[in-house]
Amino acid sequence: MDTTNKVISYAIFASGNGSNAMELYQKRKEIGHELKCLIVDKEDAPIIDKWKETGIPVHVITFDKVYPSYAQNKKHHEQQIIKVLRTYNVTWGVLAGYMRILGPDLLGYFFDRSIGNRVLNLHPSLLPSFPGKNAIEESFNYGVTVHGITIHLVDEGVDSGPIIFQKSFERRADYDFDTFKSIVHLLEHQFYWRVVKNVFNSFLKNDSVEVEDLCTII
Repeated sequence: MDTTNKVISYAIFASGNGSNAMELYQKRKEIGHELKCLIVDKEDAPIIDKWKETGIPVHVITFDKVYPSYAQNKKHHEQQIIKVLRTYNVTWGVLAGYMRILGPDLLGYFFDRSIGNRVLNLHPSLLPSFPGKNAIEESFNYGVTVHGITIHLVDEGVDSGPIIFQKSFERRADYDFDTFKSIVHLLEHQFYWRVVKNVFNSFLKNDSVEVEDLCTII
């Protein structure tokens, strides 16, 4: 790992409303590294219009069916993303509501021999419980008494990468779904940018960084 450059260049990935992406943008100076661009995979994602006011480039790269097989289309899609990332010399990815599983090409681009993949993801449950989509709804309907958020490194699975940080809260009996969801989003906005900052700084400390060195206590 080359630590001569003490500033990390990173890209944010989003698919929808992008509230966490916008929060990361608002906290970019506190994070203290270089936010190069936003990658979006849906041309109708609301985050696009919001982001245009930031002055930071946004690249809409849709998943197009141009080849016979899903695997070929996946590779084509990820190679388009990689071209953009290389343009900005991006070395880290930060997923903020990005609804696609990263494939071998994109994970290969971000691969690091010490920690695995230089990609962070924020998930609205206490993993390994409730991975995948609709985690807030599923956990609420299940009746959990303790819920929270997880920030983890990304691997080839669904929300299965090494856990970096978790924050929980107790669900009171009088919480309706909207209250429950709002607390989850509050935790996301409070902690994601802080963990991103700490992970980036920890990663640059030395050549022998391991996953355990990135784990954050806040």
